[in-house]
Amino acid sequence: MRHLYSMLGLVIGFLAVGIAAFETHLNAAEPPKQDTRTLRELASEASKRVLKEKVLKEEPVAPAPPAKAFPPSRIAYTLLGLAAMGLGMVSWIRKEHIRMSGGAAALGLLAVCWPWAIIGVVIAVALFAYANLSA
Repeated sequence: MRHLYSMLGLVIGFLAVGIAAFETHLNAAEPPKQDTRTLRELASEASKRVLKEKVLKEEPVAPAPPAKAFPPSRIAYTLLGLAAMGLGMVSWIRKEHIRMSGGAAALGLLAVCWPWAIIGVVIAVALFAYANLSA
C-alpha cells in the first residue's frame, strides 16, 4: 500500500462531494398531510376568523415558526470533507505522491465549501459569458 492515505483521502473526498452535490435529493420533504375536515367545518372556522378580524378588530397571533433541524447530510459531507483534507495533509507529510495528496485535500475543501463553490462557479460563468458578448 504505497499511497494509502492519499487514496483513502481521494475516495472519501469523492464521496463527500457526491453527498454535497445531491444534498437536496437526500433531504426530500415528505408530502403534505391530507386535510380530513369537511366543508362545513372549514366554513365554520373561516367565519369565526373573519368575525374576529373584521368585527372585533383582533389581530391574529401568528405561531412561531418551527426550528429548522440541521440536515444530517450536511453534517456528513462536512465531516467527510474534513477527513479528506486531513488525510491529504497526512499523505503530504508522509511524502506520498504530491498530486494525489493535493487532490485529496482539494476534494475535501470543495466538499466543505460546497455552497460557496457553486456560487463562485455561477459568477465565473456569468462573467465569462458577459466577456464573450462584449467582444
